[in-house]
Amino acid sequence: MRGEINAQIGRAGDQLREELSVVTDALRDQLDRATRAEEEAAALRQAADAHHEEDAAAALERAVAMLSVLESLDDAVRALAGQESDEARARIAHFERQARAMARLVELEEVDIDGGIDESRHEIVGVVADAGERDRIVEVRQRGYAFRGRVIRPAQVVVSGARVESPAARAEQQLTL
Repeated sequence: MRGEINAQIGRAGDQLREELSVVTDALRDQLDRATRAEEEAAALRQAADAHHEEDAAAALERAVAMLSVLESLDDAVRALAGQESDEARARIAHFERQARAMARLVELEEVDIDGGIDESRHEIVGVVADAGERDRIVEVRQRGYAFRGRVIRPAQVVVSGARVESPAARAEQQLTL
C-alpha cells in the first residue's frame, strides 16, 4: 500500500511539475510580450517627442520668416508716410492687415507696449525729459514680437524720464562706480 501511495504521490508530483512548467513558460511569454510592448511604447514616445520638436522648430522658422516680412512692411509704411497718394496708402494698409493676420496664424504676436516698462519685453533705446508721467513709453522705434509667449525680439522703445536707463547709460554709470 505504501508503494501505491508513493507512486500516486510521485505521479501527482510529476503532474504538478509539468503544470508548473507550463504556467512558468506562459508567464515568461507574457513577460516577454509586456517587455516588447513597453519598448515599443518608449520608441513611439521618443518618435512623438522628436516629431514635436521638429514641428516646434518649423513653427519658429515660419514665425521668424514672417518677422522679416513685418519688418519690411513697417519700412514701407514709414516710407509712404509722407506720400500724397491715397491709393498707395490704401494698398499698403490692406497689405498690412493681411500680413498681421498671417503673423497670428504662425503664432507671432506683437509685444504689448501699453502699460509699464517690462525689461523682458522692451528694450529702452532712449529717454526723453517729460514733465508728465515718468516711466511711460513715448515712442516705439521698432516693434517687438513674441512666439508662443516667448519674446524673440523686444520692442525698442523711448521712455519718459524712466527709472530704468538705456543700456548705454547703464553701462556708463557702471564704469563710473
